[in-house]
Amino acid sequence: MYHCLVIGFGSIGQRHAATLIELDCRVSLVTQKIILQYQCYQSVEKALAVEKIDYIVIANATNLHENTLVSVLNTGFAGKILVEKPLFSNPMNINVKNTGHIFVGYNLRFNETLSKLKRLLADEQLISFSARVGQYLPTWRSNSDYRKSYSAKKKEGGGVLRDLSHELDYATWICGDVEAVTALGGKFSELEIDSDDTYSILKRTQKCPSVIIHLDYLGRIVCRQIHVQTTKHTYFADLINHLLLIDDRKIQCQNVNTYKKQHVAMLMSNSEQLCSYEQGNNIVKLINKIEQANRQGEWVRSFAYRETPVGIN
Repeated sequence: MYHCLVIGFGSIGQRHAATLIELDCRVSLVTQKIILQYQCYQSVEKALAVEKIDYIVIANATNLHENTLVSVLNTGFAGKILVEKPLFSNPMNINVKNTGHIFVGYNLRFNETLSKLKRLLADEQLISFSARVGQYLPTWRSNSDYRKSYSAKKKEGGGVLRDLSHELDYATWICGDVEAVTALGGKFSELEIDSDDTYSILKRTQKCPSVIIHLDYLGRIVCRQIHVQTTKHTYFADLINHLLLIDDRKIQCQNVNTYKKQHVAMLMSNSEQLCSYEQGNNIVKLINKIEQANRQGEWVRSFAYRETPVGIN
């Protein structure tokens, strides 16, 4: 039986703990709360001093990820580590010799519709890739006040650009490294939050000349969709309704528990679909570039820039 330590017990920490229990793992927590059904510790150091842990999930607020990961590594822990997305609030350079056991929780990579789309596009020449995700923040998490969530608080790493960064990850996973980016975003609604509620991003990548991503906390109609145009086909993917269209052909995909599949991959050391530490850190760097482009109102060449993109001065 694997012994797992979940750090943080908000909504996402609760989901990780419950999923690991379903996988017949033993689960302990690091939390300031008293949760009767789990063994709880108030610090990482105390938990690792008492328990023999195989696998750690860092699921506290985004702004705490860096210090938490450093604390874990400073104990000498060399087992598997999954850090919830995004990896950090801002780009960080943690001095660690081997990051091969550290991964980032972009579980949408295990969505069957998305993974099937990636396989289909592997040998295609991409012309355009468009992704849109939106959900109304006040109704996102049932039985909780959205104004008290980390999503509403910029200082805790909230805001659509970080909270909904799945789209940044899978667009890079499919379309390759970003060469240049521009963006428009901010808080445009009357939601009682101080984080960004809307972002529209335009990118040029290694494999696709036009990548458009829209993220918002405002959609009363929940949406997570992708449109792709290649030289041969038109693709449409609905990740919520598990539907994939290839021209006029419809494929109904299986609804799988992506959190469970991600944890199985971690526990079995099957890293093929997992987001590595380096990939996750590159998404944080990309977020930084997107914010820079938004502030400056211009195109910004990304850290992965290799050649001058057409049409960008």
